[in-house]
Amino acid sequence: MTRAIRGEGLSRKRVLAAAFRLLDDSGLRIGSEQYLSRYGTRGLTTLRCQDVLCVDETITLQFIGKGGAQVHRRVHDAEVAAVIDELAGSWPRARLLAYEHDGRRVALHAADVNEYIRQNTADDITAKDFRTLHGTIVAARSLARTGRVESASERRRARHAAVLAAAEFLGNTPAVAQRSFIDPRIFRRYEQGVLLDLRRGAEGALRRLLE
Repeated sequence: MTRAIRGEGLSRKRVLAAAFRLLDDSGLRIGSEQYLSRYGTRGLTTLRCQDVLCVDETITLQFIGKGGAQVHRRVHDAEVAAVIDELAGSWPRARLLAYEHDGRRVALHAADVNEYIRQNTADDITAKDFRTLHGTIVAARSLARTGRVESASERRRARHAAVLAAAEFLGNTPAVAQRSFIDPRIFRRYEQGVLLDLRRGAEGALRRLLE
């Protein structure tokens, strides 16, 4: 995948690899043609060139997401930024994630990216799993920053703040974030006084926390 991202041109393989990494970096919704046509809301695969700005190694995404929420993400990834900057050079309202084939641009769809994810991961996962990972990390970081507290009421407040932080990041309601996008084991570990190690990389620290 990294070799594909570092390649030349806007081949399907290179654009899919960049889409995978951007999804992993950002935790965005995959994007739905149905939501776009019905509500005008966007996700990763329905972004337009005008929804992105690349400056050096930073990708800034700003668009209207599900429910009409304003989504703002900033991703620092030099290799992906190089691909996205090249893609964004098309006309502003063109689809961002589109590869070149026989002299024309062909847009990627959610099914293309999900199939690529399945082919390049050990498990049968989809874009939703990336959002669960990000939601869980955001909530676990919130709990770690609060730290260990003594009373049950303080722990309840800490859990509530963690859910709110994840919901804000994901653009979901707190109820949906807690039910669908936060691994409940982090709350059990918190009750046991075990916190995410903020000094480690996020995914490695989360795996260690849940072991």
